Amino acid sequence: MILLPLITEKHYTATEIGKMFNVSANKIGRIANDNKMKVKTYGDTYLDKSPYSNKEVESFRYNDKAIKKFKDIPIAEQEAAKSELV
Repeated sequence: MILLPLITEKHYTATEIGKMFNVSANKIGRIANDNKMKVKTYGDTYLDKSPYSNKEVESFRYNDKAIKKFKDIPIAEQEAAKSELV
């Protein structure tokens, strides 16, 4: 029997966070990489099924600390402001 990890906090996908800031999931990933946010402090890595094939892929899910960090990053705010102008 394999024990599943205990979930103690909500985690969000890059798509969910992108919707919060009106940017793409790809942009969220780039911002996270540029700011070295893909660490245990800001979330965790999960195995997901690829939407385009039968492969399992690793994906990073962000926690509430990451959302606060995204709010503090000027690039995320600038992108959100640009999308509101369009």
